[in-house]
Amino acid sequence: MKARYALAQYPGRLLAALLAAVLCLGATEAPNVSVSDDAHVSKGEIHEGDVVVVMGDAVIEGEVTGSVVVVLGKLRISGVVDQDVVAVLTDTRIEAGAAIEGELVSVGGGLQRADESRVEGEVVNLNFSEFVPFTHDFDLSGLWRFLFILKLVKLAALFVIVVLIAALLPRRLEIMAAAFPKQWGWAIVAGIGAYAAFVIGSIILVCTILGIPLALALVFVMLATKWIGLAATMYLVGHTAGRNLFGRELPHLPAVLGGYVAYALLCLVPFFGFAFGMAMSVLGVGLSLVTRYGSEEPWRGRPAAPAGPSHVGPAAPAPASATGVVVPPPIIGTPQS
Repeated sequence: MKARYALAQYPGRLLAALLAAVLCLGATEAPNVSVSDDAHVSKGEIHEGDVVVVMGDAVIEGEVTGSVVVVLGKLRISGVVDQDVVAVLTDTRIEAGAAIEGELVSVGGGLQRADESRVEGEVVNLNFSEFVPFTHDFDLSGLWRFLFILKLVKLAALFVIVVLIAALLPRRLEIMAAAFPKQWGWAIVAGIGAYAAFVIGSIILVCTILGIPLALALVFVMLATKWIGLAATMYLVGHTAGRNLFGRELPHLPAVLGGYVAYALLCLVPFFGFAFGMAMSVLGVGLSLVTRYGSEEPWRGRPAAPAGPSHVGPAAPAPASATGVVVPPPIIGTPQS
């Protein structure tokens, strides 16, 4: 009997199935892992262990004694799988006569299952396109794979940038993180205003040929501002987590990397990750601006101190001579007789 579970209704079952599929990979001695390549178990063939395919296609016509895991590819099963089948952002087709002794988990891709197929465990099907109106009749698996790969590339580039910022500007990140609890509201306001000014300014500059280089420079400044602010928020998250979870202060770079891991995981959540990334970008830009990129001087400079002494007291009495006659001080520039 085919069963379908939504993520919001059965989150524990879905996470347990994915965790079981991941853990089973370490239980086998020699899994067949294919990256950007295809895997084919022909009819009558018995494959010992797991079959793992990343960014490729898997065709199972024979028997697999372990599990089958396909990420960012296509999966077709007409044979027998003795354990679980997990497909992530993958088009999955279970043909007639296929038998799966474990669970069938499909996340982020289409699932087609013939009525004559057999699945002993539970069937978990979470297709992201089902949550998007007017897209049920379209095949969005290729688009999902492209967006997922693009997100991974962006996160990898951000990782390198954050590490460089943490190494070059440790003191500024500490100042920005310390200012966040009191200035987060102003940071949001400044971030929204900065993005609005950026969009308007970019449109005006792009309309003129001479303004295109300035528009490119404005984009770079905006990105640098966002990256510095994100690095500061990551440092704050990692520093707070180290103090609350481990009971000690994490060093500077581990704190930043801990915050980056939390940021990256949340950004990979479908739909929520996009909104979370935009909110963090606005907050990062605003935090950089309100703290002057972690400068210890405020935006409004202090008034300059007067050139002379700050307090002028009464004039000191003129020295007296040995005879008791007051001798006036000499006049500078006038020769004395």
